Amino acid sequence: MIVTGPLSGQAWKSIGWDGFETIGDEAHAYMYAQRTPDGRIALGGRGVPYRFGSGLDRDGAVAPSTVAQLGRILRRMFPAAVGAGIEHAWCGVLGVPRDWCATVTLDPGTGLGWAGGYTGQGVAAANLAGRTLADLVRGISSPLTRLPWVGHRSPRWAPEPARWAGVRGLYTLYRTADRLETARGSERTSARRRGASPRKPGCRPRVRARVQAKGCGPGCRQGVRAREDTGAMRRPRARPRMPPAVLA
Repeated sequence: MIVTGPLSGQAWKSIGWDGFETIGDEAHAYMYAQRTPDGRIALGGRGVPYRFGSGLDRDGAVAPSTVAQLGRILRRMFPAAVGAGIEHAWCGVLGVPRDWCATVTLDPGTGLGWAGGYTGQGVAAANLAGRTLADLVRGISSPLTRLPWVGHRSPRWAPEPARWAGVRGLYTLYRTADRLETARGSERTSARRRGASPRKPGCRPRVRARVQAKGCGPGCRQGVRAREDTGAMRRPRARPRMPPAVLA
């Protein structure tokens, strides 16, 4: 993620982002952004390359290419924010299961419980997981303990180097599809993107509501959206495996 310096009142008037909505674009290699209480824009998105063997970042440094990529998105979508500059940048590690479904599990024999695989939605999901684990530990049957993610096991990721090649190839297809769709001015999903990740029964359906920012530049080819995750989840069939860490 990157965050700008404070924007001037004139810049905010030009952008028209008065409601402090959290927004995202319609790209496959998507971005998301929010207006901070102190008048900055915090913007992030897919961009940090996957490290071989699900390796972790140890020093917290963000690759200059990633900062530059996010900076280009910022300038394209919010031209009025250019004068504020970029003051900070950071990145994080996501736990992504093979089927993109989180899990909450308690082992009655050992009393050990775990939760994870939030795929970047952990701010809200971790709260729900904690309350679910609390009911499991106390042996309480509740609507939380009957959610499909309780006891769910995800299938194994492919071994290396297939995993590295697959993830890198997937993001190449995402970005290629974005370029083609933007060039054509089409809202129809590119065949390259559909080939990259065909839709399967999942556990994270979303409700999407569009909002339009007045100062959005030509890069917002399909507007911006406010997103709200629903609580509905469907249980997929899977083989046991806890997910490796991957970077987004």
